[in-house]
Amino acid sequence: MQQGATQSATHRATFIGDCSDYLHRRRASKYWYVRKRIPSDLVGNPILATRQGRPRKELTRSTGKVSKHEAAGVAAKILAEWEALFALLRGEEFEGIAAPNRCETTDQEPNKSLPDEASKLYDYLMSLIVHRKKQEEGLLDQHRRDFVVRNSDQLSPDNVDQLLAPLGTSDYLSLYEAKAIELLGDTAMARNFAKVTGEYLQCDYGQTLGEVLDQYLEHRVANGSRTSAIKNVRKVVALFARECLAPMGLAMPLNKINKQHVRAFVKQAQQHWPGQTTCSDNISTISTVFRYGVRVLDAADTNPFEHAVGLLPKSKRGVRKAIPNEAYDNAMLREMLPDLARFSIKGTSAPTRVLLPTVLLAMYSGMRVEEVCQLKKDDIRIVDGVRAIFLPYSKSQAGIREIPLNRGSELVVDWLIANSPDNYLLPGLVTHDDRRSKKVSDRFNRWKTGYFPDDSHKRRYTLHSFRSTAITALDRADVPDEYISLLVGHEDGRKTLAKTVYSAGKRLRQLHEPALKIDYGDELFGMAKKLLATLNLSE
Repeated sequence: MQQGATQSATHRATFIGDCSDYLHRRRASKYWYVRKRIPSDLVGNPILATRQGRPRKELTRSTGKVSKHEAAGVAAKILAEWEALFALLRGEEFEGIAAPNRCETTDQEPNKSLPDEASKLYDYLMSLIVHRKKQEEGLLDQHRRDFVVRNSDQLSPDNVDQLLAPLGTSDYLSLYEAKAIELLGDTAMARNFAKVTGEYLQCDYGQTLGEVLDQYLEHRVANGSRTSAIKNVRKVVALFARECLAPMGLAMPLNKINKQHVRAFVKQAQQHWPGQTTCSDNISTISTVFRYGVRVLDAADTNPFEHAVGLLPKSKRGVRKAIPNEAYDNAMLREMLPDLARFSIKGTSAPTRVLLPTVLLAMYSGMRVEEVCQLKKDDIRIVDGVRAIFLPYSKSQAGIREIPLNRGSELVVDWLIANSPDNYLLPGLVTHDDRRSKKVSDRFNRWKTGYFPDDSHKRRYTLHSFRSTAITALDRADVPDEYISLLVGHEDGRKTLAKTVYSAGKRLRQLHEPALKIDYGDELFGMAKKLLATLNLSE
């Protein structure tokens, strides 16, 4: 029977039967790929394993050809190499490939401990790849020059030229072949094995994951990202490199990282970060690094981490999820505030001592915690007979606003003005990650870990929840959305384009009555007054 172009080009009666499944085309690629299943007796062999050491069930490689007819010719050579590799790993001679003409085979017996020696050869290959990458980066030039200087009295001019000359691809291949002969024996199989596996030394590796990471972090720093965010990105990428890219790690070229590495990392991430949200966030974090490498640095064609979050198991339907930053109710506040006051009183650091007034001011004003920590005494002013907080600092333009004082916020402000030894209402705080509130948030998290009986508080109740509590009080008092947005620093409640763009905004006196609605009753007000009287801000 006459064979088709693909079948006749890839058919070898000695070792290949029907080849109709060997060529395939991936959805996102224009090139044809050749694929062959690994024989069952060789599955698990370290030479055929993935770079992270996991057993591989099939081999696949791009032919680099768009035409199926041309791809068939390349596939025939690839399949022949793979069959030679299978024969070598079994300790057999392979008749399909003759020994190179320039090499004469000897009567030396093949090395009987082939798997162990092949593993050593694999490690040597990885070391040559890393060495070549360092040479390309210029990291070896200084070492060579230092060696020449130290041994100049023993080196001839020819020796110096040889030492300073960089190694080429052929040099690395020669070193690798010599090592293969040393470990596996001077046989045709050893040379064929070196030829097949030495292809990694001929690749154009491009930028490594470590290089892309460094450039991405420089970009983030230039854009003002916080130090903690930078550290988290580096930590996540380091975990991926250590667990899924061994032995090369951060030296792995970005264009060699594939979906198989991603799937391995998703499994590792679920063990490392049991929380669904944290795990998802960190996978998205590493995806942004790859997206930067693809779109900005052109270090790879595709981002293998795209849609990687979808590999995580779906949460169960019908189960109520905790609402982040959920508002506190009055019953919770009556129990929490005395315990929080005791925590502040026992504190020896400024962030701990100011924790109670921070919480009370956020609760009675709806301000963000960082806005509270940035307040100074001269930010409390009187305009049109209304005493108010003037916020010169916020995370957005809408956040720069004036908030009329109500009885609760006025109580806290007056106490802080009387007790703060410096110009800030909350004294003694130091900026961390561009925030004065960083250590205050840390102290609150430490307190709530001991206060709440389980871990349900982690995202449900936070320091930001006191802002949610104030907004809830305004909403339940039927304050219009526009006034709520003006008081808490949101854009979305201002409704029309005319008001957003052209209006100069409400007068402060118009906001005074809505601000009075942030109130929790006489009992909580009296408790706040009593607790503040027991606190001392001085050391």
